[in-house]
Amino acid sequence: MSVIHLVLVLKLFWFVYYGLKANFVLVGVQQVTSKKDQWQYWARKDEPYSFVTVKDFVEAFQLFHIGQKLGEDLATPFDKSKCHPNALTTKKYGVNKKELLRACASREFLLMKRNSFVYIFKATQVRNIQSLILFIVPYLKLESSTK
Repeated sequence: MSVIHLVLVLKLFWFVYYGLKANFVLVGVQQVTSKKDQWQYWARKDEPYSFVTVKDFVEAFQLFHIGQKLGEDLATPFDKSKCHPNALTTKKYGVNKKELLRACASREFLLMKRNSFVYIFKATQVRNIQSLILFIVPYLKLESSTK
C-alpha cells in the first residue's frame, strides 16, 4: 500500500469514526467541514445531526489514536545525522544563482520553441501593422497639407 493510499484510509477511518459517511474521500475535507455541505455526509441516523466545527474536528483528532501518534512523531526533533548529507540543503537554494538562471532560461526557450507558431504569427502581425502605419501616416500628412 502506498503512502497516499494509507493517508486516504486513515482519513476515511477517522471520519467514519467521527460519524460521517465514507463516500466523501474523493470530495475532500473542505466540503465536509463546510457548514452548507456537512449535513449530507452525516452517517449516524440514530443521532440527530449537529454541525461540527473545524476546531471540534481538530480537538477530536488530537484525542484519536492516529492524531496522538502523529503528534508524538512531530514532537520528536529531526535528527540530521541519520540522513545523507546531500539530502538536506544548507543554503537558500539547492544550486547557485548561475545554474538557476541557466535552468530558468532553458525552460523559457523550451516553451518558446513549443509555441513558436504563436510567436512567429504575432511578429508577422506586428510587422504588417507597422508597414501599414508607415504607408498611411505620410499619405494622411500629404492630404492635410494640400487642403
